[in-house]
Amino acid sequence: MRRVNALLLLRKDLRVLRRSPFLLAVLLAYPLVIAGLVGLVAGYANSKPRVAFVDEDNLPPVIVLGGHRFHVDRTIARVSHDVKLVRLSR
Repeated sequence: MRRVNALLLLRKDLRVLRRSPFLLAVLLAYPLVIAGLVGLVAGYANSKPRVAFVDEDNLPPVIVLGGHRFHVDRTIARVSHDVKLVRLSR
């Protein structure tokens, strides 16, 4: 009995798909679009974001902030390992 019902449902679904080519195209294109988006995300996952750096204030070599000393060149070097630092002029 179940096998007959399954065959009837399959026959009905195939008839609906035959009548609606747009629905068939969407059902075939959907996994391809998702796979393409996943591929794009995987391709950009390891790339570093670009960050602009403009030194208009002529930063000193060492900044004391809240009792902590920050070496500006070391901090910039540490940050540049995680991002692609683009130095820009005015």
